[in-house]
Amino acid sequence: MGKKQKQQHRSGSSSSGDKNPGQQSSASASSGRGKSTSSQQQQQQQQPPPQNNKNPQQSRQNNVQNKTQQQQHTPLPPQLEEKFHEIEKWMRSEQQGILWVLGCVTLGCLFGFGIGSGWLTGGASFYYSSSSTTMPVSPWRVELGSRIRGSLWYQTLFLQSSSAAQAPPSALLHQKQQTAMYAVLREAVVREKNGFVHPDLGIMIPAPCGAPRGIGMVKDGWHKCQSACNPGVAKEKMDLHRNQQAKLMRANAAASAYDDPDNSTSRVLWLPPIPDHTVYKQEEVLVRVPLTFQMTRQVALDTLLPRIPGDVQRKANPQDLDDAALLVLLLAHERGVGRHSRWFPYIASLPREPTCGYSSLLRQATATPTTHQSQSQQQQQPQNTAAKLLQEELGVDTYGWKGELAKAHKHALRIVHGLTKDYGTHILHPDGMTAMTNLEWALCQVTSRATAGSEAYGSLRMVPLVDMINHDAAAGGFVELTGKERLAHGNFLDATEDSAGTFCVRSVRHGRRKALKKGQELLVNYNVPHYSPLDWFVSLGFVPPERQQQWEKIDAALPRIRQDHDAADADVDTQQQELWDTKYGPELLAQYKEQQKKKRNKHKTTTTEEATTTTTKEQTAS
Repeated sequence: MGKKQKQQHRSGSSSSGDKNPGQQSSASASSGRGKSTSSQQQQQQQQPPPQNNKNPQQSRQNNVQNKTQQQQHTPLPPQLEEKFHEIEKWMRSEQQGILWVLGCVTLGCLFGFGIGSGWLTGGASFYYSSSSTTMPVSPWRVELGSRIRGSLWYQTLFLQSSSAAQAPPSALLHQKQQTAMYAVLREAVVREKNGFVHPDLGIMIPAPCGAPRGIGMVKDGWHKCQSACNPGVAKEKMDLHRNQQAKLMRANAAASAYDDPDNSTSRVLWLPPIPDHTVYKQEEVLVRVPLTFQMTRQVALDTLLPRIPGDVQRKANPQDLDDAALLVLLLAHERGVGRHSRWFPYIASLPREPTCGYSSLLRQATATPTTHQSQSQQQQQPQNTAAKLLQEELGVDTYGWKGELAKAHKHALRIVHGLTKDYGTHILHPDGMTAMTNLEWALCQVTSRATAGSEAYGSLRMVPLVDMINHDAAAGGFVELTGKERLAHGNFLDATEDSAGTFCVRSVRHGRRKALKKGQELLVNYNVPHYSPLDWFVSLGFVPPERQQQWEKIDAALPRIRQDHDAADADVDTQQQELWDTKYGPELLAQYKEQQKKKRNKHKTTTTEEATTTTTKEQTAS
């Protein structure tokens, strides 16, 4: 054979060899994707089944791998490939337009976030310069939110009624941290013995009186139960007690009249009528914080003395400090303990920044400039201090306050420096906070929130949850129980010895009880009538309305009669009550005692006569 015939023979053998299944791998390498997949499928079909079936799990894994390989190499339909190519061509041609739309959407989102968060309106600078949890909300922002919630698309989207949409947003939804804090603090008070917080009370942000927060009625779910179950006010409790005594006396008088027909006491004496159905009002005491959950001098000594070494106590004995200094050390130490402290719920309710008038926060500028000025220009221009705002906005005479506030600040720093030098290294402080900063914060809290009490349990105390109630000159004050209160003596409850030192709060206005409805705030009188506007601002950080103008106290010609109990608004005949308390009741009780005495004497005489007769009979018989 020639060379050409040999080449043709070789090419023919190679072409005929393509039909052999054992050589499909070399042929599939030169063919297309569809041909390769078809050849692989034919190869898989022609492969003989495994002869060894001893390992079924391995065979299953092989089947799964074969299926995944088939899915990976499955081609897309030609129509989808054409659509993908068309979309890709369109995106490449319209690339500039798409980027322009995405850029506008991104800028719009950033602009809306800047307006809503306050970065572009000056609110963020105030928010991030202080650690306060409440962010200032502009009126136009509130109006815009109410309009959005009142629109038809918003109501349709969120399935809200028009009345609910027009209402302002709930403070509980925007102040979850404050609500949780109040719930934990309320639970801590209620768990103490004799501790009580009315279930309808809650935190109100902002408070109706104008303060950043307060305590008031947030619901009325418990009012119906109180109206139908328990006696509430002092008069109702006293009437219930008197009715029980009157029923007992009537029963005893009827029994004695049955035994002695000559006795006509029950027919002559007059008794007040006893109502068949008694309707009670809401509970009068709204907050009751026992002595066991109050920061007192004794609690401070019990906590601090074990931590202070003996040589330090010999040089600076903590027992020589007054109540205020001990409370400052205790509050600062418990703040450093953190979550493991027993007073953590109370410390969490306190403001993070000092609120006293002498603190640097209120003495510095409180009005944020609207335009960005250089630091030298801001130093040259006079700052709007809190005292200046009080004078311009409220008309308070703040002449000379600048020097007095500076003196108060220096005096407070002197106290803090002394406490830090003597005891700062022996008490705990929060992480990343110096002893000076912690003690300065504690001093301001004690100055503005401490409550005066009896000297038996500490003349100055920190009372949790009570110090969250705002001030009103016409409201009632804090009531400290002595343990000797009785309804019969004109008090509003019957106290026990365990109740001594307990602070109670009632809703009283102008000396009369005021029943609170949902949305109304609980107010008390701080009872510092001799405080000047400067004293109010230095100690508490605000000036009440009754001290914002020039007032002159005039003593009345007649002695003032203040009735803080509910006998003042009773619609019953007080003369009949006095007759019953002073005449009829004691007379009936004395007659009943006399009758019982006669019965006992008569019984004694009868028994003696019987004994004598029996003895005489025995003697005669013998």
